[in-house]
Amino acid sequence: MSTPEKEKNIWTESNDVLDRHRVANYLTNYMVKRYAAKPNERGFVLAVDAEWGFGKTFLLQNWRKELIQTGYCAVYFDAWKNDFTPEPLIAFIAELNKNLAPLFKHVPAAEKLFRTARENISRFWKPITLIAAGAGLRLTTGLALESLGQVMSNGDIARNQSDDGAAKEAFKKTLEEIFDETLKQHESKKESIEEFRNSMEVLVSALEKNFQLPLFVFIDELDRCRPDYAIELLEGIKHLFGIPGIYFVVATNLSQLGESTKAVYGQTFDGHRYLKRFFDMEYSLPKPEGLAFARGLFERITCPSEGRIATGFSQNNVLQEEQKSLPFIFSRYADFFARGLRDQQQIVQIVEAAFFALQDKKIHIHYLFFLAMLYHRSPAVYEAVVSHGSLDASTGYSNLNTRRSKGLFETREPSDAFQPMKTKTTDINEIASLYLKSANENLLDITQERINFISFPQNLRGSLGHEMQGAYTPGVMYLSSVAIYPDIVRQAGGFFGPRE
Repeated sequence: MSTPEKEKNIWTESNDVLDRHRVANYLTNYMVKRYAAKPNERGFVLAVDAEWGFGKTFLLQNWRKELIQTGYCAVYFDAWKNDFTPEPLIAFIAELNKNLAPLFKHVPAAEKLFRTARENISRFWKPITLIAAGAGLRLTTGLALESLGQVMSNGDIARNQSDDGAAKEAFKKTLEEIFDETLKQHESKKESIEEFRNSMEVLVSALEKNFQLPLFVFIDELDRCRPDYAIELLEGIKHLFGIPGIYFVVATNLSQLGESTKAVYGQTFDGHRYLKRFFDMEYSLPKPEGLAFARGLFERITCPSEGRIATGFSQNNVLQEEQKSLPFIFSRYADFFARGLRDQQQIVQIVEAAFFALQDKKIHIHYLFFLAMLYHRSPAVYEAVVSHGSLDASTGYSNLNTRRSKGLFETREPSDAFQPMKTKTTDINEIASLYLKSANENLLDITQERINFISFPQNLRGSLGHEMQGAYTPGVMYLSSVAIYPDIVRQAGGFFGPRE
């Protein structure tokens, strides 16, 4: 098993913001002890169930690295990257060979054993397919494929008296030959499966001399694949790799995968129940904590440099350093608007698109987050709020039932020389109202104010005043940079289509 030091090297260097190392350690311990208790178990398949964005791929890739580092054999197969092939098992066995190849230099006998296993299973793909059979029928009988159903629907071919009697008799004979060949293929496949399993069992025994067991095989992105591809891969794993010492971990969204099977078997098909036949156990990946999830989201997008972001927080007024980070601020807005994890994934894409649109401009992150969350929650209320430039009752904003107690920011505020710094609490509505007012005001009016540049959130309004530089013309309206934010968010929100 891994040491704490090795664990830290693997997971910390990969920036494990969702603490997925805890899941990996728990499941490794479970599966290793299961194998010790049941060494003759004919394989084991574990489904790791989670929605997109829960860190499934991150978990599997780093878990594999840790296992290899600690003396286990571990294979990773990205099903989505191989979805283009009509034969998922061929792609899987090719990837298995690629992953095991580095181990063969330590266990030379294993390479020969795996080659034997591949040769045994290659009988699965004899070039006798329905298309080839159909082509042969046409050459032999002169009947087109579309005519075959009509011929058979007339009952016993021998009783069908028509001008095509000779052709039909030839068809009957050819059909019998194909049926006999199909029976032979079936028996051959059964033998091939058994021989493949025997070869793999010997291979696992050979690997055990140099590596710890079980052999871990990770399959990722299955829920993104074509339904028929995913089902065929699962069936192949269950039938071919029911071998002691080989444990599969399949990361997928079981609900989504279950629904996709309806595309193959029909809308009334119980896909969820059907999938259970492939998995010995299911493990639900724990839901990420809000701030940790936000950190993971911002790890995956392109963010502007810290110097371009106006948060209103500085070393002088924050209670904790984390308060200045984008994930911290984002998570407060997400809690305030009661946005779920899937919602947050979409909102952060709106935010990233806005970052691109703003290019080298100063970014007022509070206003951007507020608008992105509001647009995602209700485009109709969004339009009313930005049109009125306020949060008054006529906009419908109060009907959103935002969680005001969740959207609070605490800062230190300056006092006189005889009093210590005091703590002030500001809610999101106050920040949003300040920006909505500023967005529709003349910059000249803002610059003429005496603004405390330490007190939050007034310091955000003060930073807008700094935008007024150089000469100006009396009577001309100069809008602040945040005046364009509503349109930027509206455009970026178009990626997700109408929401109401």
